Amino acid sequence: MLIAMPQRLKKKIKTFSAKNVVSHSTYVSSRFAANRSTIYGKKLPTKFSYSNALLAHGLMKNGVSCMHFRVNTTPIHKNRGKFLVFKSSNMIRAGKHTHADAMHNIVHFNRWIHTASDKPYNWHTAMSAPNMVISGSLTDTLPEHVKHHWRATHTSKFPGIAIRTDGTCTPELYASGMFIIPGVTSVESLRHALIAIDEVIHANQ
Repeated sequence: MLIAMPQRLKKKIKTFSAKNVVSHSTYVSSRFAANRSTIYGKKLPTKFSYSNALLAHGLMKNGVSCMHFRVNTTPIHKNRGKFLVFKSSNMIRAGKHTHADAMHNIVHFNRWIHTASDKPYNWHTAMSAPNMVISGSLTDTLPEHVKHHWRATHTSKFPGIAIRTDGTCTPELYASGMFIIPGVTSVESLRHALIAIDEVIHANQ
């Protein structure tokens, strides 16, 4: 992801990286069936099939409005993320690293089910990554004036300072200089978050 970080802020950033990407995929979608047929050579979408290969690695959540099978991968499987497989033939994957990593691991997960059982390989009809979490740290501790800025919301009950932005996500800044930017949905939403952080940190300059 290419983003133009404000120069003043860039000089104060010690670490900055994507920590989590949540991705969605579906295996039954009439809207995207034609596209999948063109790309993968499949004429009709097939539902995601449950496999015995999942049983040793996950837990079925029943008795709730959205029944799903939860699979947690392990270091031996290279920590490919956490997968929630729904009976509606939709799947959510949460894990570290980048959007490309999320997309790759969804495909790898489907391949694993196919090779571990007699189930047919399931190509998705659509895939998206609607949410990313960024975390990082400043070279110094957070200036005291930040909590009094009009963009800041701070209470004694919570150590973080929430920063209002002109975009869709809300950064959290901490006195130690650590920060987190959850809910990043696009380059534009991250750009607005960085501009707001830059503004509150340099408000007294």
